[in-house]
Amino acid sequence: MTSRTEIIAWLRQRIQEQARLRSQAEGLVRQDPRLLAAWWFGSYARGKPDALSDLDLWLVVDDRHLDPLVAERHRYIAQLGRPFMVLEAWGNAPDPGAYLMANYLMEGGLYQVDWYWQAAHQARLPRDGRVIFDRMGLASAPKLVTVDFARGSQAHGERRPDEKHVRLSFNTVFFWSMVPIVAKKIARRELDVAYSMLDRLVPIINTIAALLDTPPYEPAAPITDKNATEPAFHQIAALRHISAAMQTMEPAIAAAGAELPNAIHAPIRAQIDRIEQIIRLDISLQEIDHDAR
Repeated sequence: MTSRTEIIAWLRQRIQEQARLRSQAEGLVRQDPRLLAAWWFGSYARGKPDALSDLDLWLVVDDRHLDPLVAERHRYIAQLGRPFMVLEAWGNAPDPGAYLMANYLMEGGLYQVDWYWQAAHQARLPRDGRVIFDRMGLASAPKLVTVDFARGSQAHGERRPDEKHVRLSFNTVFFWSMVPIVAKKIARRELDVAYSMLDRLVPIINTIAALLDTPPYEPAAPITDKNATEPAFHQIAALRHISAAMQTMEPAIAAAGAELPNAIHAPIRAQIDRIEQIIRLDISLQEIDHDAR
């Protein structure tokens, strides 16, 4: 059994590694002359991050350099360290532009960085931006938040490949990218959001099952059970069960020619284990001072 002291030490380690990752990212983008502005948004920009927060980074690109930079986006994010898992979700990107969700593995576990690239002619400074630099003198847009620039999941022109192995690869990475986010919501006691996200994991598995022509996944117990005696523990158990079901499908996914995220299971399982202990020990993420480096 992990002690309270050990879990708090782990959370503090994550805060320190977040700060290091953020500093490295800022150094990387500051030295790129193709970028005209950059800002953080999300919980860090709001001043309310915790040890499980992701990093949301918005980059404004000189229009002349947008297409080449977007073309090399996977190499670009690897300058921060080899991503352990990358999700390409075109519906989250500005148009024109690009988006990648990258998970980097460090000693404290997985760290999610959401990368966005936007054409300069579209850029304005939204009210939620924590500016890293601004070389173009952006006009302020106090009625906008950063994600207003993104297209949304139903946007026209979103790229939806038809090839079976590509669809299998995308849905597999999508599933495993969502699992740490669900676990984070449970750790924060955002239980309604966690229930909703757990419910959305099942259709992802069943999309894969349909592509493989195998029977659909049927949970042994209701995923959404708000009457559970210990709802957070119920959610952790459901997340483990769904994850195990997904893992049993992966040999068939690989046999169909799809790419799987390498060795993702161990770090995700370790993160879920620690989050279960956060719940068991009744630790609030907000009690860990995020400014204590």
